[in-house]
Amino acid sequence: MKLEASAWSKLQKIHFPRAILSARLALGLTRRELASRAGVTARTISLWERGIRMPRSADMAASLADALYTRMDYLFLPDHGGPWDMAPPN
Repeated sequence: MKLEASAWSKLQKIHFPRAILSARLALGLTRRELASRAGVTARTISLWERGIRMPRSADMAASLADALYTRMDYLFLPDHGGPWDMAPPN
């Protein structure tokens, strides 16, 4: 099934915030800790988790995925399995 661009955008705005929040909580990170690891502010993490904003660049999204030890497809694509592609450090 192919989605129109507007439908795809709406789907991402629903999935992306949930994916970030669930991965952050599973790692036991605060917004401030995740922000420090991703190179953004805690306010930016809050805006992303509430679905108000999306990352402005692929580099920013990649930094977020790295900080969460996950893949970008997990963050942006629904039904893409579990969050971890890499094992979090001990």
